[in-house]
Amino acid sequence: MNIYFSCSVTGGRADQQVYKAIVDHLLINGHEVPTAHLSDDDIMALEAMAKPQDVYQRGHRLGQWLRRIDRRSQHTVPRRRL
Repeated sequence: MNIYFSCSVTGGRADQQVYKAIVDHLLINGHEVPTAHLSDDDIMALEAMAKPQDVYQRGHRLGQWLRRIDRRSQHTVPRRRL
């Protein structure tokens, strides 16, 4: 199954190990996760090095991914009010 995994990149990194466990479980069980890189512990460093052209191309690929997926999984972190 092709699964689009989405999670917080900047606001929810405290849950990164949970994201990683979910993605690893999906991959181990034979699923395709085109956005698995979002669960990597070094995603912030990778994003900091991304060139605008890379971000544009990734956005273009996102549309292609979304047309091919079987399931979507989105994980958000509620914001706390101060």
